[in-house]
Amino acid sequence: MHDTAVPKPLTPPDCDLRGMPFMPLDLIRLIDSDFYALSSGDEFKAGVTLWCKAFLRVPAASLPDDDRILAHMSGAGPTWAVVRDMALRGWVKCSDERLYHPVVAEKAREAWAQRLAFRERGRKGNQARWGTPRDPSETEQGSKGDGAGDPSAILQGSQGERGQKRDDRRQVKEESPVASQPPSPLRAKGVRKSSGNAAFDEFWAAYPKHAGGPKATRKAYDKAVKEGASPGELLIAVRRQRWPDDPQYIPYATTWLNQGRWLDDPAAAAPPAPLSNAEKIRRRIAEMDDAFAIIGGRRPGSPTPTPAEFDGPTIDSTAEAFHE
Repeated sequence: MHDTAVPKPLTPPDCDLRGMPFMPLDLIRLIDSDFYALSSGDEFKAGVTLWCKAFLRVPAASLPDDDRILAHMSGAGPTWAVVRDMALRGWVKCSDERLYHPVVAEKAREAWAQRLAFRERGRKGNQARWGTPRDPSETEQGSKGDGAGDPSAILQGSQGERGQKRDDRRQVKEESPVASQPPSPLRAKGVRKSSGNAAFDEFWAAYPKHAGGPKATRKAYDKAVKEGASPGELLIAVRRQRWPDDPQYIPYATTWLNQGRWLDDPAAAAPPAPLSNAEKIRRRIAEMDDAFAIIGGRRPGSPTPTPAEFDGPTIDSTAEAFHE
């Protein structure tokens, strides 16, 4: 047999179905096959085992042309020489020196097309939701050769004119000036997209705490405006408010709006900052001094008496009495 007659691989070289929990199996097609009619129990077991193992190899539906490896993969072990011919019935050696089964390859191509289509839908969804750019080289490898990265090309065998037109349209779309526009400045400040109300977007961007989300805040904002507050009044109040340095003391925007805090005095003192460890120790020592003052019959807060002012026995007098 000439080399030109050796078929090309029956699945793309990057066809990877690892992780799939099942392999499609045409029951009627299997039961009506010569393999089912002619094989013994051991031959049937070894053959079906090789189908399953090949489905999860890379490329899918292929096996190495090595009897030692096939004996291990089929589970036949020492009896591989007995079951080999029937277990490999239908397998074809291709130009990459690997064995392929046409039926398993057919199912593998279908599964690979579905997996690529699922990835493409997820990528487009992420692009629409987050605005992330797409790298055509990740999935459109078929435009450079045999169509291995295009789901439709896997089933059709080649990309064809329709696939080329689709690539051209995609390239024009990606090179359009709209796709290269920078993201909105509001998104950089915590707003994923415009709410359709420029006044609220400006208020939300100016508010120092974005916990709670813009949707709930928009409801409280609309309620405040409906009750008489002007958008300019709310924006000015936010900008003039003295906010605490610690974000945990800043109220949610919904709380600030629902409680009408834009009417508060902007010069009002912010909540006290937490005490430092040194201040806590100083106050604790003062409390202990007051406690000792009460025990000694003095008023809390009074200065500690000097040794000359102390009425009771001193340490020196006590020591002298002890030595006597």
